[in-house]
Amino acid sequence: MSAGADSPPSRESMLGVLWSDKTYRDLLYILVEFPLGIFYFTFVVTVLSVGLSLVWTFVGFAIIVFALVVCRSLTLFECRMAELLTGHQMPSVPVLATSELGFWPRIWAILKDRESWMSMLYLFLRFPASLIAFCVMVSLVSGSIWAILQPLVIAFGVHSDWGAWHIDTVGEGFLFVLPGLVLLPLSLHVSRALATWLADSTRWIVGRVSAGQMRELVLRALADGRGRSGETLIRELQLFHGYSVDLTATKVYGTLLGLESAGLVAHAEREGVEIYTLR
Repeated sequence: MSAGADSPPSRESMLGVLWSDKTYRDLLYILVEFPLGIFYFTFVVTVLSVGLSLVWTFVGFAIIVFALVVCRSLTLFECRMAELLTGHQMPSVPVLATSELGFWPRIWAILKDRESWMSMLYLFLRFPASLIAFCVMVSLVSGSIWAILQPLVIAFGVHSDWGAWHIDTVGEGFLFVLPGLVLLPLSLHVSRALATWLADSTRWIVGRVSAGQMRELVLRALADGRGRSGETLIRELQLFHGYSVDLTATKVYGTLLGLESAGLVAHAEREGVEIYTLR
C-alpha cells in the first residue's frame, strides 16, 4: 500500500466517462456490493440475534466472539476489494494481535476491541448503503439505454407506454434517442459518484484512529531512537496503519505537540527541518 496521501479521483469530461475503464470498475463495484451487502446484513442480524438470545450460555458467548472475528476479516476483504476496483486508498484493518495471549485473555481482547465492533457496525450498514447506490445506478443507466434503443425495440414489435402516450412507431421511438444519449453520460457520472460515496463511507467508519491510539502509534514509530521529520512520521504511520481520515498533518502534529508538552518527545532543527525524537 502506498504511503502517500490518497489521490483525488480523476476528473473525466462529460463524454470521456463513456470509455474510461474506471467507470466500468465503479459500476462493477456497485453491482458486487449489493449482493454482498445483503449477505453481510443477514449474517450480522442472524449471529447477533442467536448469540444474544443464548448469551447466558457459553454457546451464545462463543457465537458473538466468532461473529466479531469474522466481521473483522470481512471488513478487511471489503477494503481490499474497494481499493482494487475504485482505486481509493483504504484502511488496512490490522490483524488483532492475540496469538501470545491465553485463551480467556484472548477472548477478552476480542470483545473489548473497538475495531471489531466497528467492523460489525460497518457490515450492518453496508446493506442500506449498497441498496441505495444499486437502485439509483440501475435506474439511471437502464433508463438511458432503454431510451437509446427505443427505435430498435419498437421495430421488433415491442411497444412502450409513457403515461397516456402509447409509443408504437419507430418515428416516435427516435424522439427518445437524443434524451437517452444526454442522460447516459450523466448517469455514468452519478454512478461514479455513488461508488466514491460507498468507498468514502468505508473510510469514515473503518480504520479510525482515536487520540489515545494516535499517541501509541507516534510513540511506537519513534521508539527506535531515530529522529524523524513530521512528514516522514506521517508517511510511516500511513504505511503501518493504512489510510485513515484521522492520519492528517494537523492531528499528527497536534499529537506531537501534546507529547512534547508531556515531556515524552523532543524536537530540534536540523538543516531547516524539525526532527522529532523520544526523550
